[in-house]
Amino acid sequence: MRAPTGGWPGATISNAKGTEGIPPALGQMGVDPVHFSIIFTHNMEIGLVHPPVGLNLFVLSSVAVAPMGEAIRGILPFLVILLIVLAIITYAPVLTLWLPDAIFGR
Repeated sequence: MRAPTGGWPGATISNAKGTEGIPPALGQMGVDPVHFSIIFTHNMEIGLVHPPVGLNLFVLSSVAVAPMGEAIRGILPFLVILLIVLAIITYAPVLTLWLPDAIFGR
């Protein structure tokens, strides 16, 4: 059965298909797969709100009945925060891995 071409199932499936070759490469490079997954998910979140074609911008504009320019101006402070958090979790993996390490005892 084929996935629909639009909507969240299609996007989720295409993201999963596009990343199937990454886990073997991560192991060879010594990258923690949990850390990579957290960074990947956060990057996807940034992509959903990043102008000009972020899907969540269109949703925000429709729900708030506001022009796209106003939605973009409203999201910019949050986008800056998301980028700062991305830099922090990328270069300080201990901040994102302490809970999995505590639970699974790695």
